[in-house]
Amino acid sequence: MKRWFGFIFSFIVVGVLIYFLRKVNLYEIYLIFTYLNPFWLTLAFVAMFLTFIVWALKLIYVFRPYIKGNFWFFLQSVFAGAFFATLTPDPGFSGEPVKAYFISEKYKKPKTKVFSYVLADAFFRILALVFLTFIAICLVFVYINISDTLRIIFYSLLSTLAIGLVVIFYLILRKSHFKIGVFFKRLHFFSFIRKRFKTSDDFEKFINHHVKSFTNSFRKIVKDKKKIGIGLSLSIVFWVLNFLVAYFLFLSFGKEVNIFAIAVVFVIGGLIGSFSPVPGGIGITEGSMALLYSALGIPLVFALVISFLQRIIYYIFSLVVGGICLINLRKVIGSKE
Repeated sequence: MKRWFGFIFSFIVVGVLIYFLRKVNLYEIYLIFTYLNPFWLTLAFVAMFLTFIVWALKLIYVFRPYIKGNFWFFLQSVFAGAFFATLTPDPGFSGEPVKAYFISEKYKKPKTKVFSYVLADAFFRILALVFLTFIAICLVFVYINISDTLRIIFYSLLSTLAIGLVVIFYLILRKSHFKIGVFFKRLHFFSFIRKRFKTSDDFEKFINHHVKSFTNSFRKIVKDKKKIGIGLSLSIVFWVLNFLVAYFLFLSFGKEVNIFAIAVVFVIGGLIGSFSPVPGGIGITEGSMALLYSALGIPLVFALVISFLQRIIYYIFSLVVGGICLINLRKVIGSKE
């Protein structure tokens, strides 16, 4: 269902983008680049690199004292995770198992428990993004004159986020004795599962044990007041740096844009891209961001240039640097086996 919805939604976004692209003059784009200021462009690259630095520091803190991680190893794991997240069509979580795998192999810890720490880190990141989105949308209402259509979209987003938060906190705080293994035991007919588990009951017990270990560990982390404080603080810094990338890019072309508007566009563009069946939402995310910037009163040509430049900078770090880190991590882990 999600895949079909993604195809339809992506088709609509691409169609709208093509409609607007007919009005874009390529020579006008060339003229825009002649005004490019290298100083602000460099700051955009620095801000993007710092997002990975902060991400790694946050991940290290979340793991303490369970694992006293090496900064450079964790930084490479973050880059490798970003590499996979960019190449897969999902909401950006496919990189989490990759990070969990390398960390568990490096420090010889159970993969289930390590994965719970990695997802707790992602939870803090999402929670901070929701918080910043609330603030950004409220400030956009106050300081920016937007159309009634956009107001409806933003109000809908606020309502969805509020409901989502309530559901998430309910699921985290409630104690459930439901055992999910009963559903997985029916998969015992697969030969590769039968080779490891003699009976379906053994497979069910295995699933229940690991799910219980994961949930207990995850809840313990996200309920730790100190981890919540530091995790959310570093996550806010992480997202602000992401917003600053676009802000610096606008300044590099001599155009100043409200950073709260940038935050809202970044969030909504990312959400739209996550529904796309295209790996990493490539093309769909950038097109959505350009259309949103244009809806906020920014000339479409500027919107296109900034949206694609921001994503290109991210792809340089996630694909190029991430690919190099992935190769190195495989060598490091391989040499220890």
